[in-house]
Amino acid sequence: MTPFLDLLEPLEDRKTAWANASNAVDGSHAEALLHEAEVAAEETRHRARLEADAIRASALADADGIREGARVEGMNAGRAAGYAEVEAELRSEWEAKLADFRAEVGELTASIGEAREILWQTQEPEMVRFVLEIARKIVKTELTQNPDIVLGVLRNAMQRVIDKELVRIRVSLRDAPRVRGVREDLISTLDGIKGLEIIEDRRVGSGGCVIETNAGTIDAKIETQLSEVDRVIEHALEG
Repeated sequence: MTPFLDLLEPLEDRKTAWANASNAVDGSHAEALLHEAEVAAEETRHRARLEADAIRASALADADGIREGARVEGMNAGRAAGYAEVEAELRSEWEAKLADFRAEVGELTASIGEAREILWQTQEPEMVRFVLEIARKIVKTELTQNPDIVLGVLRNAMQRVIDKELVRIRVSLRDAPRVRGVREDLISTLDGIKGLEIIEDRRVGSGGCVIETNAGTIDAKIETQLSEVDRVIEHALEG
């Protein structure tokens, strides 16, 4: 855009030119030239006013933009400060609640430990008896499915035989045929044995045996061994 003062300078030059010209021409022609000069001056003033209005509108728009930018910047700054304050408050509350939660967890863990200790002390005998009962059932099942168990029990019991003059082995009716089938192996196990008898005895349960010698009796019945385990554990629990 053309500056406002630049528009006024040509106007002054034209007036001077028209004044000089009016001295050189006659009156009617001078009036026509003067009218033309006034029209041109009015057009110049009109353009100047338009230019001034445009400059003022632009300045106002710029001012509004500056004020809006300042307002938005202020709002953003205030919002950021508010966010920071809220975040600090929330963080403080969270840390306090977290500390309380940790304390509660610690107390709960301690109480669980105490309850577990009390439960173990009061329920330990029952739990042990329950385990023994399960063990009995497992042994009975194994005796039913594995008839060779009696051979292992018998060999272990014969290792305690001292007097080899005459050895009597009492086993269940079911196990007698299997034990007789390994009679020679049993004799070789007891080096120097003079006599070995294998006797069927209804009092002896499957899988177990009773060995009789002149020096005493070795009770290797399964039920006897389980009862001995019960006795030892009951004694430990009472102690």
